[in-house]
Amino acid sequence: MKHVNHAVIFLSLILSGALPVHGQTAQPPVSNIHAQPVRAVSGTTATSVQAGTGSQIRIRWKLAGTRSQSSVMFLQIYRDKKPITSESNLQTAVLLATIAPTATEYADTVESGTDYYYAVLALTKGNNDRTVLPAINATVTPARIAAGPAPETLEIQKAPEETLYPAGSLREIPLPALELLSEQRIQPVAMSDKAYAASQKYGMPVPKPEKLAPYAFEEDLISPQGGDEYILFDILHTTFARKNYTTAIDKLRDFLALNRSEEITDRAYFYLGECLYFTADYEQAIKMFLLVQDSYPQLTSRWIDSSLDLINIPD
Repeated sequence: MKHVNHAVIFLSLILSGALPVHGQTAQPPVSNIHAQPVRAVSGTTATSVQAGTGSQIRIRWKLAGTRSQSSVMFLQIYRDKKPITSESNLQTAVLLATIAPTATEYADTVESGTDYYYAVLALTKGNNDRTVLPAINATVTPARIAAGPAPETLEIQKAPEETLYPAGSLREIPLPALELLSEQRIQPVAMSDKAYAASQKYGMPVPKPEKLAPYAFEEDLISPQGGDEYILFDILHTTFARKNYTTAIDKLRDFLALNRSEEITDRAYFYLGECLYFTADYEQAIKMFLLVQDSYPQLTSRWIDSSLDLINIPD
């Protein structure tokens, strides 16, 4: 199939006057749109689906600031089996839904084995502007539910979630005392190498806290159709999933040397932090986790705490 440079088409449309320009610094209400297959579970909504093969495609996008978004009355989601590159394409596209102006994702039920393209329009009161901006509010990469065998997956198990008890509530009976003791994190005592060696000599070893298990984001558990997400998946599958962390560090740094989307960049930095963590370079690992702390506050806090625990105990 002949490759179409959508960026060139979009620029040509602007220069020819076919697309209106709302100020050089104006940010469109909807941007950074992308779509990917998901595995539907019973009673699913747009926020309760899991990555994988199935019957749904999840469309996500970002919204502009409150000033640009305040005039938006609602969002309209369109789907077609060919790229939606202009307003005229909307006449043959399917209008899937009209949703609230604050929504940032939508799950679409589709047939397997077919390419689908999407566009999300932000409509304002008294304004019939239905401008389509490829790669901004319209996808340029097809989304497809794979037919036949499920795609390749990363075999990375997530750690079991801890049971949380509300304040003032009682734990179940009998109390899982042994389990709690085995899962309790041992707080290390900061010691010099000399003091640690002395403790070993006199039969008083300092117990080491256990390392965390490898973690993978849901978006990277299946093989995407292409683009930056596929490149990242290939790096993880050939190095990270096989615990070849030294090679993974080199490949992830090469991957991050080029401009990527913010979401993919954040995930790549987190994986780089994990690889440094598993090669015992805890100081550099902490720096990587701090770079994405705003995006994953709870997750990075757990890995930073573990890195600080391990950094004080010599291997």
